[in-house]
Amino acid sequence: MKTIRSKANYLPNNLKFIANNNVICIGFCLGCPFAIPINPKHRLSVPKYNPARTYILDGSCDLGGNYMAIYPIESPGGYQLFGRTIQTWSTFGTIGYPFTNYQPWLLNMFDIIQFQCVTELQLQNLRRLAFAGKYQYQITDSILNINDIKQLEDSLDEDLLSFKQKQHIAQKHMQQIEIQLLKEIDSNNNNYYYNEVLNDSQQQKLQELDDNHKIIYAMVGGIIQSISVHNDDKIIVDQTILCTIQAMKTEITIISDCNGKLYHIYIKPNQLINAGDPLFIIKLDQ
Repeated sequence: MKTIRSKANYLPNNLKFIANNNVICIGFCLGCPFAIPINPKHRLSVPKYNPARTYILDGSCDLGGNYMAIYPIESPGGYQLFGRTIQTWSTFGTIGYPFTNYQPWLLNMFDIIQFQCVTELQLQNLRRLAFAGKYQYQITDSILNINDIKQLEDSLDEDLLSFKQKQHIAQKHMQQIEIQLLKEIDSNNNNYYYNEVLNDSQQQKLQELDDNHKIIYAMVGGIIQSISVHNDDKIIVDQTILCTIQAMKTEITIISDCNGKLYHIYIKPNQLINAGDPLFIIKLDQ
């Protein structure tokens, strides 16, 4: 890299470039169904997580906005969890009917879904059978009559209006609670690291810093996934990877913006951090 070309969109990680260049991804692209109840009075409306989860099990049933989704594979996600079901995706289409290698997804446009209530143990057994290709999916042909749905909606006009009004009042109330909680979080975060994380020695290091030292702060809140450096390591601008933060469904690589030697590390793997928290101190080259 240094002798041929030091900067390129495929550097320094060829695998990441190949994935980005070919839109290789996980999540909603893999046959993820979005559904709404036929009866308008059954249509719930909820906000998504803020921030989103970085991991969720496949088969998880969730609500976001007015839609229900069934996560096809393990992936990040931000919908509100309410249950789990059997597999709706087979990557190689090898677990038998109705999956094939040219249609590895279960559900198609205008399919009607019906759930059955089972125990946690029953679900585990059913998922094992489905994974082994031994579960018989209960699929029948039917007709979705749009006129019938329209008549149902028309018959519920008055009830539906009352339902939506009550729903709107409840959502406004929950929104106010969320606003208050965010204010409390912001208030607590002002002194979060100094009061709860930094010990006396670490606070003293911050107070004793001069112009020859630089503090690297977190750009976003998240979880420290990995730390790539140690104290006294040589740090090279735009090349040295300091750590990786997992946040908002993404992995964010923190790369040094200066030359020097690593003076102090504030963080540990799997530690929760907030935007603006100190991560490292670098002693700058003279």
